[in-house]
Amino acid sequence: MFNTIQNKIEQSLKFIKGNHKITEINIAKTLKEIKKALIESDVSYKTCQHIIDSVKQKAIGLNLIDNITPDQFIVKIIKDELKLIMGNKMSNISINNTPTIILLLGLQGVGKTTFAAKLALWIKDNYNKKVTLIAADIHRPAAIKQLQILGEKINIPVYYEDNSNNATNIVLNCLNNPKYKNDDIFIIDTAGRLGIDIKMTNEINDIKKHVKIDETLMIVDSMSGQNAINNAKIFNDAIGFTGIVMTKLDGDNKGGATISIVHTTNKPIKFISTGEKMSNIDIFYPDRMASRILGMGDVISLVEKAQKIFKKTQNKSLKDVLKNDFNMNDFMGYIKKIKSIGNIKELIGFLPKNHHLSSLNQDINTDIFNSFEIIYNSMTEKERINPLRINKFRINKISQGCGKTILEVNNMLEYFQRSKKIINNLKKNKYNTSQILNKIKKNMF
Repeated sequence: MFNTIQNKIEQSLKFIKGNHKITEINIAKTLKEIKKALIESDVSYKTCQHIIDSVKQKAIGLNLIDNITPDQFIVKIIKDELKLIMGNKMSNISINNTPTIILLLGLQGVGKTTFAAKLALWIKDNYNKKVTLIAADIHRPAAIKQLQILGEKINIPVYYEDNSNNATNIVLNCLNNPKYKNDDIFIIDTAGRLGIDIKMTNEINDIKKHVKIDETLMIVDSMSGQNAINNAKIFNDAIGFTGIVMTKLDGDNKGGATISIVHTTNKPIKFISTGEKMSNIDIFYPDRMASRILGMGDVISLVEKAQKIFKKTQNKSLKDVLKNDFNMNDFMGYIKKIKSIGNIKELIGFLPKNHHLSSLNQDINTDIFNSFEIIYNSMTEKERINPLRINKFRINKISQGCGKTILEVNNMLEYFQRSKKIINNLKKNKYNTSQILNKIKKNMF
């Protein structure tokens, strides 16, 4: 997402390399190019000027420490400014009251309904709370149906009324329903529009007038650039909100809205959302995002994503693999875990720009694991337990049965053999589980 701004800032720093002291003269060209890079990346002019002024004030006149180059020093200042401009520190969602009522608002198409389900599952998993989703979009039946489908998928109840034309009554009826009296969290999905209008703002303000709302989250499409910032300001003036959610951060956008929106609204970004998977939701950390924007990566978030998926099963399954003979069932089990962490290209985006894996981002075939799964499903159970049974005749049959080429089947078997070799080496050297995880972390990062 941040390739444009990363590349342009990197190019701008060449004008200051070789200097031992930063002056107003030798930094002028660099700041001009950084400002241009920020504006072209959809950072608002006011925010952009604030960043440039702060960098200039902190940089000029300072003598550099040994082994610190001017470009490294400027990057450090920019990172600190981006962190400050995006809120400085992580902002927790308020779920202390019982019940806690969270209201979501935003324009149509920003991912509001999908995020409602993601948030419900995130709260359920992280806080072990009973959550109910309230479908208060009385103008778009498809939104109610979508929320019902998502709620069923994640096993969270959805309250809705088929023929109601009053969003406030729907919310009140749910809150007063004995069926939900023991629930801890209620998340209200409100109606969106293609544009902000009085009818929509009145509808949401009426809910807030009759119901004590603990959190009002503004859902923003990060791909909409300056429009996202303008809409957030209008919503804040007309309704008010306590926090921001940036969606579609996996898209091919310039990323400037993420930098500007906190500075413009004076409200924190609380969550970021990527993709359609219910697990694609993360707390927003300004320092980590600043690192990603500048191409430094965010290895902490990447490791946390992996740990979240593996923590319940990894130790047990790894011990089983080391104890028993590694087979195709074990291989596919780990493939599925890797897939559940997220899109491979997205994960590589968390790595520093100069990381040895980052160059794979453009070339990696993200469909390869899906292909493996299809081929695996065409194998017999005996072949999965003992892949050495698979001869040329069976490779041909598996290829015909799954619609994949003989080359693709051979590629999967080769990947399996490599994995088996690694496991055998681990067993031979008698590493314990923690040592193995440390080796993997050291080799990757």
